[in-house]
Amino acid sequence: LMDMLRTSGITASEMVKLLIYLMPVVLAYSLPVAALFSTTITYGRLASDNEINACRAGGINIYKLLLPAVFLSILVFLSTFILENYSIPRLAQRIENLVSKDLQSVIYSKLKYRGYAAYMNYALHCGRVDAIEKPKILPDGTVSQGQIQLSEVAFLRHEGGMPIFYGTAQTALILFKTIDHIRVIDISLNQVRAFDEHKGQMIQAEYYPIGPFKVMGKILRKKLKFLSLPEITQIVNNPTKFPELASNINSLYVLLKASMIYQYLANQLDTHQQITLKDKNGTYTLTASSYRQNPNDGRIILEGDVVLINKLNLGGYRKFLARDAVIRVEKYNPSMPFALNILLKDVKVSDSRDVDPNRFVRHDSFTFSYIPAPIEPIKQAEKIKLDQLLDLNNDYNYNQRLSQRRFAVANLREKIVNRAIAELHSRMAYSTSVIVLMLLGAGLGIIFRGGHFVSAFGLSFIPMLVVIVLIMTGKQFCGAGFGTIGAFAIWLGIILIALANVVVLGKFLRR
Repeated sequence: LMDMLRTSGITASEMVKLLIYLMPVVLAYSLPVAALFSTTITYGRLASDNEINACRAGGINIYKLLLPAVFLSILVFLSTFILENYSIPRLAQRIENLVSKDLQSVIYSKLKYRGYAAYMNYALHCGRVDAIEKPKILPDGTVSQGQIQLSEVAFLRHEGGMPIFYGTAQTALILFKTIDHIRVIDISLNQVRAFDEHKGQMIQAEYYPIGPFKVMGKILRKKLKFLSLPEITQIVNNPTKFPELASNINSLYVLLKASMIYQYLANQLDTHQQITLKDKNGTYTLTASSYRQNPNDGRIILEGDVVLINKLNLGGYRKFLARDAVIRVEKYNPSMPFALNILLKDVKVSDSRDVDPNRFVRHDSFTFSYIPAPIEPIKQAEKIKLDQLLDLNNDYNYNQRLSQRRFAVANLREKIVNRAIAELHSRMAYSTSVIVLMLLGAGLGIIFRGGHFVSAFGLSFIPMLVVIVLIMTGKQFCGAGFGTIGAFAIWLGIILIALANVVVLGKFLRR
């Protein structure tokens, strides 16, 4: 949020709204501390002024004097519980809506103060933000494009968490448009040097475009601590509902389908000694002396006397003789189906429709793109349930990238569940701690006659510190994968304070 406040996208009126929205967050953390301190100093003052002795001499049961503290503790418990579990999540949503409506300011802030911004499967880093130009209403009534100018740029495209295209550019221009009420980002890179992992080659270009991207859904990443109680409970029961995990699962299934397509093609070569593919233009038949699969991603590499015959639907055929070939699975867009890309190297091409069909034309390379991938392995991948896929004892390790991704997603799911459990328990524990802390504060205030500010602060600070430290320790344990130990540590502070209440109220207060 502070990054957003540093940009020019937040107006004075919006700043006031943000401060109002943040007040419940302040109250949720400060109200229990304030109630504990006020209870301690009030009962300490009563004891130091001998009011407690006067009540006891008048026959008033001393425990009845604790009833106001009990009622106040219940009121603070309910207030803190509602604030943490319902009010703050709703206000966090309002803050997100207020801040993220200005997409350009969000991205500018990330680039300016963090040095990078990421969206979908792209990440963009910059050494310097040169200028930002907000959209303006032009004299003809149209709205100009917003833009951000960058220098010393590095960019990255990844699939399944693995980089596949990356490089640098001297400058970049990010354009922000609105087309038919849909926000669109377009990026232009200049003086580009990049490396394509799929093609295995360097690229140099004066200009290289990225996008355009349609901006759909939320811009800011959702955090567990700003979810409501029903949402966190749902994530504990079904962690796939959490956006971060859901996007990783989608990437994992994309990688699984690509890996199974590679395996399907390899099985074709083993069984039939050829690969047969079809598209709207014709049929492709590939043969080779030998083949191997890249251990990293499973792509098919054909070697020695590679022959590709392309039979055309309109009649005739083309014959390609190559030194070697690489078959890659591509998914150019989330909404597009899987496609195959065939790259032939050191190629001789003949065409039966030529005047001399036996004439060969030599090319350094030749590429076939957008060939539909076989549907059978995709259907098989869709039948694999998530629990089966994330069970590392099951053998779906077709390549290193898929194995690493399965392990990463399985760990992420466990981590999200543990974090959700920690958040759930810590909220409940922090709210509940008010009741036992305020009773202990009242008892300690009476015993030590803590009517002064310093003594009351010391008497209330130490028990509260014990509770907070143990809650934080428990959350750390949960984050490290020790969910049961973490949950116990979160509640341990309240247990200790409750035992202290038994001793203080049941033994020392009687004296």
